[in-house]
Amino acid sequence: MLADGETNSEVAHFVSTSARRDFWWLCVATFFTFLTTSTASYLSVIFTSFGMDAASTGAILTSPVAVVTASSLVAARLISRFSSVSVIATGQLIILLSYLSFQITISDARLAALSYTMFILGFGLYFPAALIHAKGKLRGPRTAYYFGIFSCMFILPNVIGPSVTEWYFSNFGIQLLFPLLCVPLIFGMTLILVRRRRPSGAPRAVGTQVDAGPYLALLTRQTLLPAYVATFVVGFVWGFIPSFMALFLKQNAVPTALFFPAYTCTLLVSRFTILRWLSTLAPASVVSFGLACMGFALALLLLISRFPTATVAAATIFGFGYSMTFPVLSVWISDQFREDERTKPVTLFGAVFNFSTFLLPLCVGQLIEVAGMRPVLLMLVALAFGGALILVAGRRLAVTDPRL
Repeated sequence: MLADGETNSEVAHFVSTSARRDFWWLCVATFFTFLTTSTASYLSVIFTSFGMDAASTGAILTSPVAVVTASSLVAARLISRFSSVSVIATGQLIILLSYLSFQITISDARLAALSYTMFILGFGLYFPAALIHAKGKLRGPRTAYYFGIFSCMFILPNVIGPSVTEWYFSNFGIQLLFPLLCVPLIFGMTLILVRRRRPSGAPRAVGTQVDAGPYLALLTRQTLLPAYVATFVVGFVWGFIPSFMALFLKQNAVPTALFFPAYTCTLLVSRFTILRWLSTLAPASVVSFGLACMGFALALLLLISRFPTATVAAATIFGFGYSMTFPVLSVWISDQFREDERTKPVTLFGAVFNFSTFLLPLCVGQLIEVAGMRPVLLMLVALAFGGALILVAGRRLAVTDPRL
């Protein structure tokens, strides 16, 4: 039977009417939270303005790699004990305090690394808790489509954040920069706290999760290994965007507004339109095609010094490719488990993605300092195409889904 005010359409895609409201409320809160965090992609430029080289910048941006991995894995236990919304709110608070601290620590490499580590600790708690909370509101064959829309809220702020930060820093420098950038995050925190105090009509997910097994066993399970390997590759290739893309554009005298808005708008449009159809296809095929697009886009950036307008084409293709990887990978993994078993597999997905994303600056910081950006781009192009080929070749390993 349907609850009061519930329609057949709502039942088809959401657990309940209240779950639908919670889902869209979380989307808005996540957008404003990540409107603040998206400005961190400009940190590499700010660090260099204080005399830090690419190697030092890479070390700072990689400093939280262990913390973000550990916090993502610990989040599963915290979610089971305190609820996903509580972990989301805690993550927001840590992000706020650490980002405000940049106003004091930004000029000192060691202190800035500490601030960034705490900043990513908050992100490491928020990210998996939000994924699990959103996924728990959805059901039916369009889960990947709606989950893709939700995951856009992590990326959509890139249309605004880096460009606004570039404009403010160019005109006013560091003065009050970080307190002002925290205003959207404070609004996002308010939305979470207000919704948390309202009855949602759904049971609180505490002590209801079943242990899906040790993390190592999940990571090496034959049916999951291709998805987790693909997650690592996608995270590593995408990691160039928030860490060094702004610096790369500045070195080539190209405004960030030529890349980030085009990339984000394409990603958003793709997830609202094309992903609706792609989500019905074999996940391995969709992810391999997305990786190939990401690799081709980075290859186009090798022409940026002669053709600055290639930036827009590269951004569009990269956004299109990335739009079909992250949500499809998450659903590919979670759909292999019952609803009450998904906390660990999904948090492991987040941990692998974050680990590879924050590993990239460590791997390429020294290389950029010695050889420049071109070898880094060539390496990422090879990795993206290589990952796509491996997924196609190893497609038969994933046997749980008959579409594969």
